[in-house]
Amino acid sequence: MKKEMRKKLWTVIATLVGLVTVVVVGVLVLQYHLFWMEGELKPFSKRNISNSHFVMEGDSCYYLFDTGFSNSTIYDDEPQKYGENLLPVMYTIQHDVFNRRHLVPLYYCDSLKSDFIHSWRICVDFLPAELNFIDQFISDKYPRKPLFVIGMNLIKQANWLFDMRNQRIICLPKRQKRNQLPELSTEYDLVLSYSLGVTERYTPRTYLDLKGVKERFKIDTGCTWMFHLKKKDVETLSLKNPATDTIKAITAFGSAESLRYSYYEPVIRLNDTFNLSNAQFTTTDLSSRRLLGKRFFDRFTYVFLDTDEQKFYFYGQRIK
Repeated sequence: MKKEMRKKLWTVIATLVGLVTVVVVGVLVLQYHLFWMEGELKPFSKRNISNSHFVMEGDSCYYLFDTGFSNSTIYDDEPQKYGENLLPVMYTIQHDVFNRRHLVPLYYCDSLKSDFIHSWRICVDFLPAELNFIDQFISDKYPRKPLFVIGMNLIKQANWLFDMRNQRIICLPKRQKRNQLPELSTEYDLVLSYSLGVTERYTPRTYLDLKGVKERFKIDTGCTWMFHLKKKDVETLSLKNPATDTIKAITAFGSAESLRYSYYEPVIRLNDTFNLSNAQFTTTDLSSRRLLGKRFFDRFTYVFLDTDEQKFYFYGQRIK
């Protein structure tokens, strides 16, 4: 009798494990196909209104260009305003800068329209308006509006030119290549190839060679720092004499206080071909991730993102 009960118990356990496995695999496959849906983003050129991030203003929303987001995300309590045939699909897992996981509702949209953002067959996450953090990145002279984060599923539908000198963010058709742009007639200083797939959580990852140490970094334009390191990297790179302060770190899902350690190097060799002046390295108590952030972009005159080639091209290093 006991033998039969044990057999039934193991059968039930095996069935449950099988069902959970099927559901998990199904969700991953669904998320993969939803992310890689081919839409189209209409071209535009907008002024960047933030010193710390890539932020554009529209009539109805602020728009944050953030390669750290896999799915585009809207902070608003009224999803129906943004598209036709808006259909709730599933919940996705989003990670904040501190690598904490959050369940977020995902919607499929036949036609997404919001100011200058117009795309087709796209999936968008929605978060409560109370979590909107954009006022931390822009001047208080700007009125309160919903936040639209342009994530990688929209970013990959176009090529992008960042005019850092004139503070412009330019969305280009994918057929528009860098050799067709008069601004990029000179040779680039640095090119970073990135990978983008399920193992990268659909966000761009690249390898950087710092002082002969090759490590994998996430290219995160939503991160304000130049290089964010793991704590063990400080010893590996022989970084010394940090400046220490307490910061209020703003994340996609709220804020948190953390100690920040800042290190400075007058010159650092990057990828064995490029000398970066006045490099700034950061570690924090709450995060153990390697990030290449927006302040790195600030060191150049132009940055071109070719999403077909999966490469960032950096032109005209500026000494700051």
